[in-house]
Amino acid sequence: RPKAAQTEDKTKVRVTRMNVEKNPYRKWPNATIPYVISTAYNSSEKAIVLKGMQNIMDVTCIKFKLREKEDDFIFVTPDYANGYNCFSYVGRQGGNQMVKMQGDCVKEEKMTHELIHAIGFGHENQRPDALKYIEIYKDNIAPGYYERAYLPYDPSIYETRNMPYDYDSIQQYPDWAYAKQVGLKTMKAKQAGIDLSQERVKISKGDIAMIKKYYSCK
Repeated sequence: RPKAAQTEDKTKVRVTRMNVEKNPYRKWPNATIPYVISTAYNSSEKAIVLKGMQNIMDVTCIKFKLREKEDDFIFVTPDYANGYNCFSYVGRQGGNQMVKMQGDCVKEEKMTHELIHAIGFGHENQRPDALKYIEIYKDNIAPGYYERAYLPYDPSIYETRNMPYDYDSIQQYPDWAYAKQVGLKTMKAKQAGIDLSQERVKISKGDIAMIKKYYSCK
């Protein structure tokens, strides 16, 4: 397991999960996301990117398609110079929208996670009601990472639409993410019997339900 502070995932959360609905422009029309994949990836890395897309398409109405002439699209690349290995905006931003996957972030589960950000969803452990379900150990979190990875989203711009908290969500961080040092816990579940020590690597039933609800999947 890598050091917690090496768990890289940078998201631009000015448009968060259900804030996308309040600003309809942020939702991808017809649940379709045009994409371009950087030629800097080798064939096995490109296959990982495509598998991340397929994971979402297999269980929802979301469609990823090669960009033709669309103005708005995601560009999956290792070369976005922003200091992070994993990076995604949340929801449609307009124009060429970067999704960065570099180094140890080029993994199927991390690709799926970042693509779910791109289609419009934030982190589960940052829901505005998250503190009802998790206890956060702020003193154990590395400097600068509480605001980035744990601070609950503003309820005035983020809705849960009465969907239950999903401890199994692929958007849920493990309980060691961004710790000051290995061995420290950054949070725990308030519900008995829930283990957050393992990174979520599969799309959960809750993730599927939320995506289908937001995009009105049939």
